Amino acid sequence: MFWKKKKTPTEKFTHESSDNRESFRFEFDKNISLEIEFKDKKFSAVNISATGVSFKNSGLKIGDSGISKFLFEFSNLSSPVLIELEIQIIKISDKNICHGIYKNISEDNKEMIHKYILEKQKEKIRANKIK
Repeated sequence: MFWKKKKTPTEKFTHESSDNRESFRFEFDKNISLEIEFKDKKFSAVNISATGVSFKNSGLKIGDSGISKFLFEFSNLSSPVLIELEIQIIKISDKNICHGIYKNISEDNKEMIHKYILEKQKEKIRANKIK
C-alpha cells in the first residue's frame, strides 16, 4: 500500500541503554556523509548514534581503541564543531563494518551528537520531499 514505507535492509548496531534517545541513529547515504578520523586514518561513517558509530573496516581489530575526531557541520553555525571521543571497536560484521562504542562520553558531547542527528534527519526529509 502506498502509505507503508519500504524497509531497506541495513546493518543495525544495538546497545542496551536506559536513555531512549541514545537509540536515535542516523544512517548516512551518498548525499550526506560524515568523515571521522580514527587511529590516524579517515573513515566514512555508515551510521552514528549517541552511544557509538559504525564505519567500513580498514585493518582494525575487535578491541582496538583510541581517540577519534568528528567534525560536525551545522547549518546555523559558521564553522564546524570538532569533537574528540574515545572509541572502542566491539564488533566487526561479516560485511567488514566496524561497530564502535564511545568510552567516557560527556553529556555535552551526547547532546551535540543528538543535535547533529536531528539536523541530518531533517535534511534527509527535506531532500526526499523535493524528489
